[in-house]
Amino acid sequence: SAAEESMPVFSEDSLILYFVRTFDEENRGGEIDQDIWFSKKGSNGQYGKSERLTTLNNKLNNAVYGVNSKGDAIYLLNSYDGKKGKDRGIAIAQKKGGKWQQPNAFRIPTFQVQGDFVNYYVSNDERIILASYAGPDSKGEEDLFVLRKTAAQSWSSPINLGSVINSSGFEISPYMSKNLDTLYFSSNGHGGFGDADIFYSVRLDDSWTNWSKPINLGEKINSPKFDAYLIFADGQFYWSSNRSGEKSDLYYSRRLAPPPIQLTAKAIVVNDLVNGNSIDLTADGGGGNLHYAWSNGDTVQDPQKLAPGLYAVTVTDDFGQKATTEVEIKIPPAETFKSKSTDENPNLVSYENEREAELNKELNNNIIFFDDNSSYFNPENRVVLAKVIPILKSKPELKIFVQSYCDKNGTVQYNIWLSEKRMNRVIDYLVANGIERSRIAGNFKGEAEPLVNCKNCNERQLRLNRRTTIKFVVPK
Repeated sequence: SAAEESMPVFSEDSLILYFVRTFDEENRGGEIDQDIWFSKKGSNGQYGKSERLTTLNNKLNNAVYGVNSKGDAIYLLNSYDGKKGKDRGIAIAQKKGGKWQQPNAFRIPTFQVQGDFVNYYVSNDERIILASYAGPDSKGEEDLFVLRKTAAQSWSSPINLGSVINSSGFEISPYMSKNLDTLYFSSNGHGGFGDADIFYSVRLDDSWTNWSKPINLGEKINSPKFDAYLIFADGQFYWSSNRSGEKSDLYYSRRLAPPPIQLTAKAIVVNDLVNGNSIDLTADGGGGNLHYAWSNGDTVQDPQKLAPGLYAVTVTDDFGQKATTEVEIKIPPAETFKSKSTDENPNLVSYENEREAELNKELNNNIIFFDDNSSYFNPENRVVLAKVIPILKSKPELKIFVQSYCDKNGTVQYNIWLSEKRMNRVIDYLVANGIERSRIAGNFKGEAEPLVNCKNCNERQLRLNRRTTIKFVVPK
């Protein structure tokens, strides 16, 4: 229109566009007033004729800052408590019976608005508020601050977003992406094309003070004049700009998708069944920063110290594009794998002769069985181990090979880890009782190679599979 339009806000379903219109003689307070207007999307996908939101406008300045996800609460500039607009805080109105009710002040005890200019963003889950104002610890003019909901009716004190975002100039019109990881704002303190440009920055952790360097959205969005109040809806950018005259209008642009994300991943298996493996992931394409979410909880591009198993990753860019892939770290065959414990005597496993058979027959109970989900010795274990020590001390030329297993309860990764603990427990016992570490080698196989193959195993069968074998080896 011939008036000024700014501050677009959409309902969750994008069917209603709310905005501020200034310098319109139809406003409640006349031409110098600022009112809330709205437009509904028609069946043709276009927004229809705009109307004043009469129930929420008065003769003071009015504005919308956010609508919750249910569409039954709207956050407003608090111009309703009789202070003639000097409050500059937030008010909230509820919708009942399809009509907006009288707004009430939305008070946060730890937050006091300062300065002459203020602007807010309220997330549609009603848990995050971003505020633009000149506070006591502002870096320049208006800075951006965050307030977080900490309990049902409790909010944090405002936190300055830091010097990466806030400059010696002003930062206004904050808006967050739906997943709250990308901030869009307008500033005259980061350089650009004109009076105020729109930038974006990615939140790097949960602190709200660690951000990537702001990036200008470019000359297709920004002009030599004032550009601000960017918001997304239905795959479009909407923002306010006075590029075509003295007064601002609302503009929109199709949101151009960046190239799709393409992923390739390969497993890197080393001589460690439990935590020596890694994944090398290559990610091409996408827009802005890439964010990694692995099925084991890792958030880095190339996870390290991985046990064997299947790993899935979802990669998301700043524009919400996603790509997924899987990679499997396979347990190497026993005959081609040697654990850390075996490295000292790499050929130990292959020694086999009649003398070995005789010596191991002497110790016909040279298998110990661990209790369920345990790597600690039970009394029966100690009896068997006590027989091994004098034989090894009397025959110093002998080597010993320890190999541990688990039953099938638990995950593959966990059972690999537990069988290694059991192997190391036996080795540590032998060393503590005077056997040189160089004489001992070992391996661990998790739930592989069960002594008893059973589908619905009873405790006796599971116990037989929780074995650790102790084998005498005669060097050639």
